[in-house]
Amino acid sequence: MAKIDRFLSILMIALFSCLAAYAQPQEGIWRGTLDMQGMQLPFNFEMKLEDNIWRVYLLNAEERLLIRDSKVKQDSIYLPMNLFDSYIVAAFQGDHLEGVFVKNYSEDYKETFKADYGLEYRFFPDSDEPVTDFSGRWAINFTSEDDSITSIGLFKQEANRIWGTILTATGDFRYLQGNVKGKNLYLSTFDGAHDFIFQASLLGPGKLVGLWLYGKNYKEGWSATKDASAEIPDFTNVAYSKKDQPFEFSLKGLDGRTITHNDPALKGKPILLQIFGTWCSNSMDLSNFIDDWLQAHPDARFEWVGLSFETRDDLPYARERLENWRTFMTSDAKLAFGGKADKASASMMFPTLSRVNAYPTLIILDKDHKPVRTYGFFNGPATGEYYEVFKEDFEAIVQSVLENR
Repeated sequence: MAKIDRFLSILMIALFSCLAAYAQPQEGIWRGTLDMQGMQLPFNFEMKLEDNIWRVYLLNAEERLLIRDSKVKQDSIYLPMNLFDSYIVAAFQGDHLEGVFVKNYSEDYKETFKADYGLEYRFFPDSDEPVTDFSGRWAINFTSEDDSITSIGLFKQEANRIWGTILTATGDFRYLQGNVKGKNLYLSTFDGAHDFIFQASLLGPGKLVGLWLYGKNYKEGWSATKDASAEIPDFTNVAYSKKDQPFEFSLKGLDGRTITHNDPALKGKPILLQIFGTWCSNSMDLSNFIDDWLQAHPDARFEWVGLSFETRDDLPYARERLENWRTFMTSDAKLAFGGKADKASASMMFPTLSRVNAYPTLIILDKDHKPVRTYGFFNGPATGEYYEVFKEDFEAIVQSVLENR
């Protein structure tokens, strides 16, 4: 009997040792960091066990972005970044994670990833120490742009916590979140495509100078002036050479067939023509908006045509990325590949369009395929009031198209 009891004790110790070796992660908020250009980019994520499946959500300001196909197995975690060709892989060490963030489409793109459980702050813990108030609207100029091209910073602040976004002439920087320390501003975002750090210091009343870091290598200076009336250029409509004629296009479909404005399957149907890239976070936001709208309006009979420009001029690669994109959308879209992402090349594919200003671009065509609106840039959900303006304008345009169908 003593031998049996001793055997059972040894067995239980061995069992608990195995369970400890493969302990499940903690549910709750984690603070992750990426080693980037000699600095740490902080971001937060939540791990939650739902229906016996681990869900991971990226947290940036108001956004809670589900990483849909995350996998937790024994002592490791794998986080494929949804639409983007990137991932995090890491190993658990108790309440600590260590691994790498990889962008497959960029040569030798790896950043060291670490995370700790239970830390909800961004750059610095909450503090009541006196700090500069950076809330409000700022007119921003980046060093790579002409001084006449203004971007807008929209920031909100409570104590030393700050969040918001930056609007540019081609889109927005999505959800930025960070902290203020004294007279210094720190913001970051991470969504699987964007890995950004913004830093700035107050030079004088309403004057900022700072640095923007993107990924492993890109950095750029920026300056800002507090300006309640600052606005960005209006690219709501891009010029056409033939305004009253059908919008001409001839696109190479993923199935090898050509999609044109004269396609019999499109005859008599209004079209939402989206120019985008699966590598682009703003394209993701617009794709989700279109998908949601089509689902909410099944009788509208709009056709969704998507022309993608990717990080490689490689049809098999593009087909793989676009088929992945398709799994995230509920509505059906006719998809085409335009080649490697380049605005000049994209513009050449549309002889009646003066230029492609941004990824994404959305062109609304009526039943006769005449253009009624082009959004040459996109203010996404992080922009608040600007996103609401876009939605209202979009609704007005599509309703006018439907009324004249």
